[in-house]
Amino acid sequence: MNDILLALLPGNPEQDKVMRNLDLSYMSKDKYGEVSVIKQGEELPELFLTGVDKIHILAHGKTGEIAGLSGDKFAEKLIKSFRQKNLNGKKIILYSCEAANGGKDSVMQKMIEKFVGTGITNFWLIAATGETFTMSTGAVRVLDNQYTPNQLSNQVENKKGDARDNAAEQYLQKFGKGWKGIRVQENTKTRDLEEAEIRGYLVEGKP
Repeated sequence: MNDILLALLPGNPEQDKVMRNLDLSYMSKDKYGEVSVIKQGEELPELFLTGVDKIHILAHGKTGEIAGLSGDKFAEKLIKSFRQKNLNGKKIILYSCEAANGGKDSVMQKMIEKFVGTGITNFWLIAATGETFTMSTGAVRVLDNQYTPNQLSNQVENKKGDARDNAAEQYLQKFGKGWKGIRVQENTKTRDLEEAEIRGYLVEGKP
């Protein structure tokens, strides 16, 4: 598998509690490729992307912010870590709450602007429009808009594995729904990805 996963662990105590309960072992090499766990705020290691097709990024987020940074600042970190030319042709998936939310000020839009402005003009970027939830299978799903994050958290509290997934199911959109994908081409033209395309790039987890 020619994928890698960056898991950015937060320093905020409340967010740390969430991440401590998140067993990264299911995000294994056969699902996400090579896994790198990095503390939020630390510099990303220099990573070489020879043969890598998809970059999966797991991080806390909210509208306009990912891993404690604005979209353009986060893009700068990726450019430094992966070196600019190595990001061309890559599919970048942001498993982070609301990364596609916020219009022109969204994490997604700010990252696109920064990439294009530094000469990266051939890539895919996929991000969630709402709150995300990581299943025990390794799949990341988006919260149904009719429910709140607190309702979901209360439902899954103290549950693990299949019991946790089953408790969460009614609060979540179907796999592949609630995401936005944009393809930036070499001529800097963009197109929105269809739901089926997006679903093909996400990790569904075990059958």
